[in-house]
Amino acid sequence: MDIQVSQQQCKLDMHGLKKVFIGLLIIIFDLRANGFNIIPDIIGYIFIMSALNSLGQYNIKFRKAKTFAAYLIFMSVFDLYKINIYTESTFLIVFFILWSLLYLVLDLILIYYICDGTRQIAIEYNEQGIADKYKTWVVYIIGGRIISYFGFLFFSNIVYLIPFILIDWFTIITFLILLKKGFEALQGKTDRNSYICE
Repeated sequence: MDIQVSQQQCKLDMHGLKKVFIGLLIIIFDLRANGFNIIPDIIGYIFIMSALNSLGQYNIKFRKAKTFAAYLIFMSVFDLYKINIYTESTFLIVFFILWSLLYLVLDLILIYYICDGTRQIAIEYNEQGIADKYKTWVVYIIGGRIISYFGFLFFSNIVYLIPFILIDWFTIITFLILLKKGFEALQGKTDRNSYICE
């Protein structure tokens, strides 16, 4: 029994990347009824924070990411009910823009730390191909998120919004693919940093 436990503890457990995957799916499906979010983003961010808690043992970037996941859990509480800001005061509109910009910045930092943490582990375990993908694709993801954000901010006509919607979905799908590839490449690798494996 002890030998089996030791062998299990000698392996990298990257299931946290799967939980990030699930958390992201929860966040992107914005289902509402009378303004209320049926599947709140807060659930998705709790999934992600739980995942980062387990991944944090392997790289400091995951521990840093957990801090930003906590911020986003707090901010997502205010997304439980959506109001039509364009029928409200100018002050509320400006506040919403600044709030959503802060939300975007925190979200991008979270994504960066998750990707960079996985990239560093991939380098450590000689998975250079995966590491290169994370290094390159994270630039596309962050760039795409920024472009789509300002597109949604400045345009309301659906015709003009279509390119930004496509860009936004491209970044989401790219991130999901990265998480899947990272899990497949690293799951079960021998944990070089575990004292049990020495």
